[in-house]
Amino acid sequence: MNTLYLSLFGNIRVIHNHQQSDMTHTTQALLAYLVMQRHRKHPRKLLAGMLWGDTSEERAQAALRTALWRLRLVLEPEGTPRGTYLMGQAREVGFNRASKYWLDIEIFEDQITALLNCPVSAMYEDDAVLLEETLALYTADLLEGFYEDWVISERERLHHLYLNGLQHLMLYYRQNDQAEKSLECGRRILQRDPLQEAVHRDMMRSYAEIGQRALAIRQYEICRTALTSELNIQPMDETQALYARLLADENTPQDSSNLGDALLQLDHAISQLDKAQAQLQLAIRNVERLRGHQANKDSRLEKIQK
Repeated sequence: MNTLYLSLFGNIRVIHNHQQSDMTHTTQALLAYLVMQRHRKHPRKLLAGMLWGDTSEERAQAALRTALWRLRLVLEPEGTPRGTYLMGQAREVGFNRASKYWLDIEIFEDQITALLNCPVSAMYEDDAVLLEETLALYTADLLEGFYEDWVISERERLHHLYLNGLQHLMLYYRQNDQAEKSLECGRRILQRDPLQEAVHRDMMRSYAEIGQRALAIRQYEICRTALTSELNIQPMDETQALYARLLADENTPQDSSNLGDALLQLDHAISQLDKAQAQLQLAIRNVERLRGHQANKDSRLEKIQK
């Protein structure tokens, strides 16, 4: 059986038997809902009311039957056993998760969630590569062109997950002295959400660490402009203090005491200390876990000897 490829980021795409299928908007909506809510079956009455709620119940049920028929033509054409992808009973319909399929939002969510549960300080290079590859699945927002409530809530949730993944990757690159990659992650975040002040600060620090203080100061101005124009507020005290340190260094002659550099070095050292403390806690938990295993093993051995 060939794999069914489903993509819901951007415009919905369905590739089956190596061919991309065209569907009406309502048929696409029905498929999208079934795969997004793939963990359970759905009453036909609920589906009809959700997708055709502005018509009578009789017409809604008829429209659902037509949409399901069209959907089966795409997913289960002649030669494909009925129920391979669509599990339909008299009163319920669901997507068959036991089938052979590839779904971009499922892979994205599973892998991003697992990687976010790994502290930045405990990440390896392979984890960063996998995180980059996973973020690349997010080619656009979920189901562009659909504005139903159930789509909008999922769109916002996945968008938030995408930004969290980018910020996780940004911190990993910064802690591993890959400033340019960290800055690129920051730019990608701010393109979608220019009000994330913590990201602006991290970019200011990264610019300063590679000797680009003018760009660090410019980043502050970008941050201040975004906050004042959108929210009519000033940057946080922490952001303004970092800006003041950058200005102090910018205005200090090269042959005099470089207080700005010293303060930035202190800021970087604190960041590295946080990383070291996180690694220490991870090592302590690992030792405690191994000691617990050893104690249980010794206890079982002692019982056997008795």
